Amino acid sequence: MLLPVATTLTESPLRAWSVLGPVYLRLVDLSSTSFTPVQLSLLATTRLFVGPFEPAAIDTAVTWLDQGAHKAVFHTTYAALLDGGIALDLPKDRVLLSIALTDAEARDVASLAMTLPALASVTTGILLQPASRMPFDALLTLRKALPEAFYFAVDGTASDVAPWHAQHINLLATPASEDDVTAAFIACLRSDRSDGLYTTVVTDTSGVALGLVYSSADSIAASVCQRRGIYYSRSRRGLWPKGDSSGHVQELVQLDMDCDSDALRFTVLQHGPEKATTPDNGAFCHLETRTCWGAAGGVRHLQATLQDRKQSAPPGSYTKRLFDDMELLRNKLVEEAQELAEATDPVHVAEEGADVLYFAMARCVAAGVSFQDVEHQLNLRARKLRRRPGNAKAYRIDAANAILAKEPGAQ
Repeated sequence: MLLPVATTLTESPLRAWSVLGPVYLRLVDLSSTSFTPVQLSLLATTRLFVGPFEPAAIDTAVTWLDQGAHKAVFHTTYAALLDGGIALDLPKDRVLLSIALTDAEARDVASLAMTLPALASVTTGILLQPASRMPFDALLTLRKALPEAFYFAVDGTASDVAPWHAQHINLLATPASEDDVTAAFIACLRSDRSDGLYTTVVTDTSGVALGLVYSSADSIAASVCQRRGIYYSRSRRGLWPKGDSSGHVQELVQLDMDCDSDALRFTVLQHGPEKATTPDNGAFCHLETRTCWGAAGGVRHLQATLQDRKQSAPPGSYTKRLFDDMELLRNKLVEEAQELAEATDPVHVAEEGADVLYFAMARCVAAGVSFQDVEHQLNLRARKLRRRPGNAKAYRIDAANAILAKEPGAQ
């Protein structure tokens, strides 16, 4: 695969390139940890490798990781690795090592193949920076010496990235345009179908499968260009822009190939005809269900029901009453959270947990917040390395106790 290289944290081209995979943000000012709102949004919503930091600059790297960067790249030399190795007090799955090689070091492939595998204890990937271009056979030897899941990339360009990708070697390069990144992505795909199509799973941002479709090189290029779900219709023998006739369009979030490079996953936001009022609540299937396997269940079904109640509730709707009385909704949240905290039997815990989810989602929908927004915040927090103590806030406990102490009629 191509690992695009950018030097500035700006909307373009990071937003476009990261649809197809990670982007290496090679920083000029490595000490900067001041971000604009737009830059914070980019860090939170794009797949970025950021660096190269010096090993001593862990605090700065952690700041970037806490703001959403997927991995921090640390610079070192092969001589430094031989001299004393490298120690980084960071989870290795958040670390990549950028290793500079002299011409002499690059030629000693046997020594490299013996030394580099030991880095698997501190990192999940390396970016090689040889002084001169290394032969493909030499890089292949190094690739085979490393664990199969290890991320391996090298500075360089190639007219055809497919042979490199087939050997799990990524190429770092600065593309001339978005089309170059898309073309490189398509070139790495393979199909064993007689029609040359690629089996494509379409999922929402939670990973729930919405349907199974097929893609062609042209449909992939069109989808990336327009940032929407566009597939290949075998019955129509042409491109199928999802939602052109039904209004249930798909906003493309991310496109990935599987480990064998012969199947695709489109991650989308499925919008209904009334996008402004029902975000991520459209139908994928021609039978007007959210998925081709029937209606959504669980939290997604709850969200759809709550959004419907907010727009047009039937007479006597309790949910509508909650939307109209925010004090009641607040009090019920406190009450149900207390009951969940006190529950001990597994079934009772599950029941109270369901109650808390209902009232929590009612509060979110009332504010125009979707479950996708909540999941996004959870994912961002999972990437943070610095944690708050997490102690209970006494003033919040006092306020909750005051609510619980009220007579039932006072609510």
